[in-house]
Amino acid sequence: MRHPFLALSIALCCAVAHVPSSGQVHISIGINVPTYPHLVAVPGYPVYYAPALNANYFFYDGRYWVLEGDNWYVSS
Repeated sequence: MRHPFLALSIALCCAVAHVPSSGQVHISIGINVPTYPHLVAVPGYPVYYAPALNANYFFYDGRYWVLEGDNWYVSS
């Protein structure tokens, strides 16, 4: 049941997220990935996650997402 909950959480956050379009912001959250991690599909959802990373790291809608605390971070 964990994976559908994660996919739903990502979908809801995507629907309500507001990213300022006036420029780029650099935020370090302590996740350094030297290469693209191996991603695994969440069954029944268009979401992938990285099980080998010690982080809530996802790929959805052409972007990489990280959930840290109560905040979502996105990167192309």
